[in-house]
Amino acid sequence: MPSDISSYVAEDQRLRNYRSNLEHRNEIELRDLQAVHSEQLQKAHENHSEELNALRKDYQVEISKEAEALEDRLQRVRREGEQKINEQKRLGDVELTRTKSANQQRMVEYKKQSEEQVNALRKQLQASTELLTEKSREMSKKMAKKEGLGA
Repeated sequence: MPSDISSYVAEDQRLRNYRSNLEHRNEIELRDLQAVHSEQLQKAHENHSEELNALRKDYQVEISKEAEALEDRLQRVRREGEQKINEQKRLGDVELTRTKSANQQRMVEYKKQSEEQVNALRKQLQASTELLTEKSREMSKKMAKKEGLGA
């Protein structure tokens, strides 16, 4: 039983460390994705500004069409970046949920095993108590008979 508890504690600690590492890794990946996303947005903004200035100088008539195309592209890049971030968050949440579920199942199983062990020990204790009570009664009867014979 102590080894089960210590293994449970060790497993619990290992799972907590795993979860902590997983959360840390997901946070790092999320920050990296956000940095890449910010860089892409910055580049897209810079490209957009440069192209817009060039279009104003060279093609005054087509400015609105090009601006719309660039704006659509920028929106697409933003959407794609957001989708990537959301997908990473979702995957992290799925993994976290899976880990929590596995931990919960293990805890339920450990609790069930512990309860079974406690019940078995209670039964053994009850049987031992009954046996000792019976032996005590027998000893008392023998002592009473000896005293009755000796008197």
